[in-house]
Amino acid sequence: MKYLFTILLFTILLSLQVNAQKLWFEISSTQGYAITLDQLNDAKQLADLKKDYPSSWIAQDDYKSSNIAVSTDGKELMASGNNDKLTEEQMSLIKQSKIGSIITISVDYQKRNDITQKYDPFTMNFSLTVIPDHEAQFISTEENIDDYINQNLIKDLSMRHQEIILKKPIEVEFTVLENGKIRNAIIQEYTEDIDLNKLIIEKIQTMPSWKPATMKDGSSVTQKIYFRLGNMGC
Repeated sequence: MKYLFTILLFTILLSLQVNAQKLWFEISSTQGYAITLDQLNDAKQLADLKKDYPSSWIAQDDYKSSNIAVSTDGKELMASGNNDKLTEEQMSLIKQSKIGSIITISVDYQKRNDITQKYDPFTMNFSLTVIPDHEAQFISTEENIDDYINQNLIKDLSMRHQEIILKKPIEVEFTVLENGKIRNAIIQEYTEDIDLNKLIIEKIQTMPSWKPATMKDGSSVTQKIYFRLGNMGC
């Protein structure tokens, strides 16, 4: 009897702990900052790629290098420069980007240390995702995307599944096709629970159709979307 009471108490405490740590989720079209093809075509310096780029506090003489890598369809190309002004090679490289390309930028520079009067090295990293002119949207007339995820995914998670997600967040990448259908849902790093993996993929794949992404000429294009689920504190 004492043993059963202990098990029951442990289960209640565990349930309270899980409920106290609410699951958090977000849906985003980018990894890092967003940028359009037009913005890339017009870019002449790093500040054109990142609005809050700190041009004012990095002197030209403090730059060591700037490296740009563009990843498209699993292939990565790189080009280097000496400062915040894009080289011809770098401008040519970023203009080869497509919708969904990931652009990674690494800037090496130095700043004088007020105490030692020596120059300390620093590295600034940031990434961009190339997005359509008009992004894909969830357009169900019955519910918004938050309601759908709460009612059709999170509500169906068992206590064990919630524990797994609270320990290690899950990220899913999926594609909204030109017709708005959802395809190619992939978990970036699968959990050890096969049923949980299947449930998440199924719920993402069976979402109602979205309004597809479009370019300024009105043509529809595919767009990758990222869904992240985890602890509110993650």
